[in-house]
Amino acid sequence: MGIIVDLHNYGQTSNQINEGFERIVDRAKHKLKRAGSAVGIIDVHEKRFEKYRKNTEVEYEDFQHSLYFNKDHILIVRGLRTFTKDDSTSLLAFGIPQNRYLPRRNSLGEMVQEAHEKYNAVIIALQGKSSLDYFAQNTEFLKLVDAVEVFNGSYSIKKGSNEEAQRFFERYSKEFNLGSVVTSGGHSVSEIGSSWMRIYLPDFRSPEVLRESLRNGIKEVREPHQEHRNSSHLVKAMAIRHGLALKLWSKKTKSKDGKETRPVTLIDECEVAE
Repeated sequence: MGIIVDLHNYGQTSNQINEGFERIVDRAKHKLKRAGSAVGIIDVHEKRFEKYRKNTEVEYEDFQHSLYFNKDHILIVRGLRTFTKDDSTSLLAFGIPQNRYLPRRNSLGEMVQEAHEKYNAVIIALQGKSSLDYFAQNTEFLKLVDAVEVFNGSYSIKKGSNEEAQRFFERYSKEFNLGSVVTSGGHSVSEIGSSWMRIYLPDFRSPEVLRESLRNGIKEVREPHQEHRNSSHLVKAMAIRHGLALKLWSKKTKSKDGKETRPVTLIDECEVAE
């Protein structure tokens, strides 16, 4: 028996979070419509997962890197997205305990190696030409990668991005035993489950066993009927309403002390290039 998962969602656009996981759990329960399901809530060095957890009032079982809501049979997995220092590439890692972060390094390979050696993390190669080009040119690091994000609903507006990721997966998956990941890539609770995939039922005997069972589930080969690919409705709605494209990460801004930082908003509107 498997579960339905959407492992790449931010919960909300802003990182000013004043609610718990209750709404996310409820959405997962009703949208994914299975006895058990899982959602990956993504942290980008702003303690997003911890803020949600701090405000959660219902009971859950704490697995350090994931929370299991027994009553509703919903697993919330902490995903850590880390960018290189120049913001050109990033990776997604699961299984890293709460309040632990990967330092931003000069290269994607350095971060992959650290995530593997320090945390034995489940490592996902994310979409984006720069990231995939890096792995194509430095294939030794693919030995430490567990899967490729072959579909991201938020990237549907970027022509050819999902197709490029799928081609990358097909080229390297057998040689490096890579799994494929299908996600909503959503920046709102309402987008949870707009895209999903099925994996084997995780093993909850310990945090370590849970992490490995997630890894094994992600790496398993799936049939077409075991996943659902759909454009993020937030992306579609904003594009239709405003005639705008979306870039997922805005340019760096400067804080009062002069240090470069990312703004609160993770999605910025920008004019469509003709």
